Amino acid sequence: MRKNILNFILALATLSFSFLGWFSVYRAINVEGSSIWLTPILCFSFFYIFLCLNFVLMRKRYQAIFLSGTSLVLSFFFSFHLWHGAIFLGAFFLSFLAYEKIRKNLEINTKIEIYKSVSFGKFFLVLAISLLISSQFYFAVRESRIDSVPEIKLDKFFGFLIPKVLNFSSTQLEKMENEESTVDQFIIAQSSGTQINFLQNDSVEKEIEEKIAVEFGENISTSQKEALKNQMLEKIQKNEISFSNQSQKIALENGRKKLSDLLEREMKGDEKTSFVFSEIINKKINENFQSNISKEKGNSTWPIVLTFILFLTIWPLGSLLADGLAFGTGFIFWLTLKFKLVKIVKVMVEAQRIE
Repeated sequence: MRKNILNFILALATLSFSFLGWFSVYRAINVEGSSIWLTPILCFSFFYIFLCLNFVLMRKRYQAIFLSGTSLVLSFFFSFHLWHGAIFLGAFFLSFLAYEKIRKNLEINTKIEIYKSVSFGKFFLVLAISLLISSQFYFAVRESRIDSVPEIKLDKFFGFLIPKVLNFSSTQLEKMENEESTVDQFIIAQSSGTQINFLQNDSVEKEIEEKIAVEFGENISTSQKEALKNQMLEKIQKNEISFSNQSQKIALENGRKKLSDLLEREMKGDEKTSFVFSEIINKKINENFQSNISKEKGNSTWPIVLTFILFLTIWPLGSLLADGLAFGTGFIFWLTLKFKLVKIVKVMVEAQRIE
């Protein structure tokens, strides 16, 4: 009796989170301002955990398969289409393979290890859910002609890559390899490559010597000539430092203004270079996406492109999350053992062996 109640609760939780998952996908597509990633991820995470628990605890195959099919078919409430049904059949078959993998691992192991067993069905179950989410998204976008896509975020990737690229691209930017470098440091490093150091120019000394020779002729001693030469170089150096400070100030103002125009917000100069550049790249990518959408929204292939991008996002993300969700499944199973809702027994088995 206790086992039947537990199975009923788990089945109800599985169907509830399944419905909430498909509904969250519908809201993310059709309701402006709704959660695009967090809510669907949470709903499908709990759905994954409880479905795996049902695969573990339901010993009758038809019950687990029926529950799996019912939880997946709930997607039809939000995207009723013939071809969506074909994708559903493929997803249902993949979920059946996941069930078989999990059950087979449980049966052949001499010790119950829920995390290990659930992990064996990860590939098929994550693929099934990803396909069905993508299918629901495709038909919803095609029918409603959605004119926007979720914003792409690659800040961490560009934050790591940009300092390396800057360091490689220019000798003046070698110090920019540090990810903590600021915008002002970048502008100064970039502008320093265009400034001329007059004191390091050999022609300056020759010009000074020629000027001394013209003004004083041969009536000046070598020591006096060197003294005059040093005085002139010192004067030039002071003017150069003053010029350098002024040009650096102008370069900082112009650089900040250009970056402010790109980001459409004021730059103070103490922002991290990697963060600012990754924000600029993200902004440009999303602007191009929106521009392409406005051009291609009449093209029937555009929903396919969006769906392909979505699938390539959620499948790897789901595979990554599945490892942690397997631990969550194992933890809930441990709680059922702790409260004696289920129990593990040892049995004697016969096995074949080659001698």
